[in-house]
Amino acid sequence: MKKIILIFAVLLGVAVVSQAQKSVIEKPKVEAKKLSKDGYKILPDALHPMKKQLEFVYANQIMKDEDEDMPKYLMGVGTASDASLNQAKISAREKAVQIILHQVMVPMKSIIEEYGGINENGSVSLEELLNMVEEKCKQKMMSGPTLAAFYKKEGGKYVVKRYCTYSYVDARTMATDFFEAELKNESEMLKYALRKPSNWK
Repeated sequence: MKKIILIFAVLLGVAVVSQAQKSVIEKPKVEAKKLSKDGYKILPDALHPMKKQLEFVYANQIMKDEDEDMPKYLMGVGTASDASLNQAKISAREKAVQIILHQVMVPMKSIIEEYGGINENGSVSLEELLNMVEEKCKQKMMSGPTLAAFYKKEGGKYVVKRYCTYSYVDARTMATDFFEAELKNESEMLKYALRKPSNWK
C-alpha cells in the first residue's frame, strides 16, 4: 500500500511539474503572438527575441520559495508612452515597480493594523509612514531586474511595455527595515509579526 501511495505521489509531482513546464512553453508563445499583433517589437538593444523574454517572465511567475511556500518573485507590468523612447522606458519601469510595491504595502499595512498600529504619539500617521517606506523602497527597486520589454510607435509616441520583477523576500525585508528605521518605538511583538513570513500570506 505504501509503495502504491509513493508511486502515486511521484506521478502527481511529475504531472504538476510538466503542467508548470507547459505553462512556461505555451503562454509565452501565445502572448508573443498577441503582442506582435498589437504592433509591439523588441527594443533595439534587446538581447533576446520576444518569446524568449516572455519565457523568463513565466518561469519567474511560477517559481516558489520552498522554505516559505510563497512566490519567489513579485511581478509588475508597466505600460507608458512618451515622445522619447528612453523616457517611456523609465515611466514603464516606474509603473511596474508601483505594481510590485502594492503587493508589499497592502499586506504590510494589514499586519501593522492587526498588531495594534503604531505608537508614536501622533507625530506621524500610519498612512504617512507607509508612504515614506514606499518611496524609499521605490528608489531601491528602480534598479531591479527587467525580464522583458517591448515597444511600438503609436500616434507619434513610443509606447513601452515592461515586465519587472523583484525578490519577494528582499522586498518584504527592505520595507520592514525602513519601517523600523522610521519608527524605533514599536513593540517587539509588531516587529516580530513583520518578520514572520506566514503573516504575509
